[in-house]
Amino acid sequence: MDDSMKRVQVPKELNHSFFFEQNKEIDIKSEIEEMNFIYEIYFYNGIPAPKPWIHPNEALPKLLEKWTSKKEELTLLHQKMDQKTIEEDMKKGIGLFIQFLFWSNDCPVRLDQSIHLEQLPYHPVNIRERLEFIILKPKLYHSFVQLSELIEEQRKHYVKKSIIKKSSQSKN
Repeated sequence: MDDSMKRVQVPKELNHSFFFEQNKEIDIKSEIEEMNFIYEIYFYNGIPAPKPWIHPNEALPKLLEKWTSKKEELTLLHQKMDQKTIEEDMKKGIGLFIQFLFWSNDCPVRLDQSIHLEQLPYHPVNIRERLEFIILKPKLYHSFVQLSELIEEQRKHYVKKSIIKKSSQSKN
């Protein structure tokens, strides 16, 4: 990766006001994995970088580890009622879920309206309504609980998908 590449445009595919200001350039951090949707930012800008949705078996366990850590932090923040930090940490947690959702469906994240979440082959029930609620009210404890449930449901979908894929490969 080119060190001179410090600022890039947020691609239209990731244009969502909860995560990014519209038509904004962002600084690329040296710690690539800490930024929400960094791999997609590179991908949609045509910058060579890993594509974790191509090898989800490698990428998804790392995402789940990050979520476990984030979940512990959020649990403590809710106990302290630290609203400002809760919102920032929930934004990161929601980003992790969205990455998990798309990568477990073998595709990069798209936040624009060109894809409907219900069109993904594997997704939790009522995904759009539940995710919209969480994004609208990220500080609520109920949003945190809902996010945790979404991640667990998607994890189960991914396990099911993996079993089906393994079964079909062993028959060939």
